[in-house]
Amino acid sequence: MDNSSRERAIEAFWLLNDFIGDLITGTHAFEYFDTAKFKAGATDQILQSYNKMADSFIFLTLAKWIEFYDHYRMVIPPEQQMICKQLRNELVTRGVQDFRNKVVGHIWSTKHNRPLFPNEIENLEKRITGGDGSTFLKWINGLDHGVGHFRPLSITRQRH
Repeated sequence: MDNSSRERAIEAFWLLNDFIGDLITGTHAFEYFDTAKFKAGATDQILQSYNKMADSFIFLTLAKWIEFYDHYRMVIPPEQQMICKQLRNELVTRGVQDFRNKVVGHIWSTKHNRPLFPNEIENLEKRITGGDGSTFLKWINGLDHGVGHFRPLSITRQRH
């Protein structure tokens, strides 16, 4: 392995470690939001805001995974390249880049020449989660036992 390949591999390792932490933190946030301790001091509006924050954090991390694949696929071991590519394509199909570009990163829809309406944002969220947040979180963490083959957290853990 030449020096630049080694440096790229080290960068990839650091990035994947960061993604693991972000996906674990983001998904476990929902468990905390569901505790009696948290709910005791939270109005429905506060709970909705925290859920929105955690969703955005997870979706942004998944968008970063797409970018990671695009820039670091050459350091992914050959036996893992296909599943990583499939995960990347799954994330694109689910719309995580669209959510990052249209909701997290901007307020203005250039397509509509206006801000996105709440129902449009909700539709993007449903596209990503398949309309079931609980199943989506299980999918991310690899706890779905066969519902979808490309689990972001378990695949990311295998890469490093």
